[in-house]
Amino acid sequence: SSSSLATNFFLPKETQVTMLNSMASRSRPLPCRCSFQVVSKLWVHSASRSSSSSFGSSRRRFTTQVTPISGQPPIAPGFDVGQWVAEMEELELPRSFPSEVAGTIRQLQLNEAFWGRFKNIPEMATATDKQEILHILENFVLVNRKHVVLCQRLKTTVIRRIDEWTAPELALLCRSFAELSYLHEDLLLAMTEQVVSTLSDCTAQELCLLLDAYATKRCFVQSVTDAVTEQTLMRLKEFTPSQLCLHASSYTRLGMQNEELMRRISSRIIEAVGDAGMEPGFSARDICILAHAFAKLGEEKSRDVFNMLSRAALPVMRDFTAKELQSLLVSCAHARHADNELLENISAQAQRCISQFSAESLALTLRGMAFFGRTDDPIFTRALVELPRVILTMRPADIAVVCSSFTAAQVNSSFLVDLVSPVILEKAPTFNAVEWLLLLRSYAKLGPNKMFLSAVTNYLKVDELEPGQLDEALGFTQQLMKEAGEDLAPLDQLYSVLREKAHA
Repeated sequence: SSSSLATNFFLPKETQVTMLNSMASRSRPLPCRCSFQVVSKLWVHSASRSSSSSFGSSRRRFTTQVTPISGQPPIAPGFDVGQWVAEMEELELPRSFPSEVAGTIRQLQLNEAFWGRFKNIPEMATATDKQEILHILENFVLVNRKHVVLCQRLKTTVIRRIDEWTAPELALLCRSFAELSYLHEDLLLAMTEQVVSTLSDCTAQELCLLLDAYATKRCFVQSVTDAVTEQTLMRLKEFTPSQLCLHASSYTRLGMQNEELMRRISSRIIEAVGDAGMEPGFSARDICILAHAFAKLGEEKSRDVFNMLSRAALPVMRDFTAKELQSLLVSCAHARHADNELLENISAQAQRCISQFSAESLALTLRGMAFFGRTDDPIFTRALVELPRVILTMRPADIAVVCSSFTAAQVNSSFLVDLVSPVILEKAPTFNAVEWLLLLRSYAKLGPNKMFLSAVTNYLKVDELEPGQLDEALGFTQQLMKEAGEDLAPLDQLYSVLREKAHA
């Protein structure tokens, strides 16, 4: 009916035009090119004022202004607007819609099997039953949409009736809120007591979800982490390798340094992978978060885990995104884990998806390759091709890291110097002393450049350099002065300032 359409839906413009074409075919042709927009306005006006009568028997009284389409002749010469509107007032609406219009209307109707008893957002906001709230949030996750006011109302309802909820239900609730980017600390703190008292009812998956929720917001609650740790140690064999990866990552994000727990988790992961004969395998995300979790434990304590991850990463290397490649490489650098086969595969995948790298990810990836001494790696050549795309979005730290990475890898490129020097001059006021020192070291090997030397002599704050950094800056400045020539004499003044500061 017209009332249901007017109340619940706004039809797309294409659908309106299709309807109007059907209407026009039963009466007289539209008289000018502006008529489509006029009729579209009339249709919406009619639908918004209709109450409950059917399309087949109703007639509408239209009142609106003729608005021409932009760029089109306003009205054909000799066209009588008043007469045309009068004729439109007598136009009988169609008794049935064309098949394509009817299909569109059916698609716009709510699916009762999906949404249940709820017909609209206000009805969903009144839900108080736990299962209904979980059902609503899970459905919004499935359709990848978020309604902020609805989430706020549902969260308030949960907090007000928190005593009715159990830890397993709260785990599912937190997962839905996290996927909707609406997980907040007030909910995590309000549910603390209920989580601790009913945690024994949780499965291994629900334990992972709860700890991950607190870790996502970096909300450390001692009673919750102690209870989860106790349950984890008691039921460690119930966890799958993928769940243990997420669990280890959650402890790291919360800043917990429980070496005994991490040792037992690593032993259990290696044991589970051995028992399964590598059949279950790991996803790219599992490998990244596990590597990040164990990278901070040091080379000795994380060696077995990284040896296992090196083997597990090879079958799924093509699934790694640019961000995941950067994360894995940085974790290997922190753990001092140099596996040539793994590094070659990381480099090959990075070259395949080089266009996906952001400025920061590209800088850190190049830094990791330079750290492992891969001077002949083709990733540096591919990175030069991508630098013009990301150079303007690079922060000062990213620019300094890229330049130092190329020099550490002994890749001397005049193209790199010509590309980054104007950007350095433009962003010179935002560089700090450490970043200037990295750039001085890089340009001492890459060769002097007028724009860079103009920027460093005017914006380097010598007072911010430590004594050891002053000595390094003096050495790099001397190298630049040897190659600069007479045209770049301002370096003499910088060298004098650095020397006075060093001997002060």
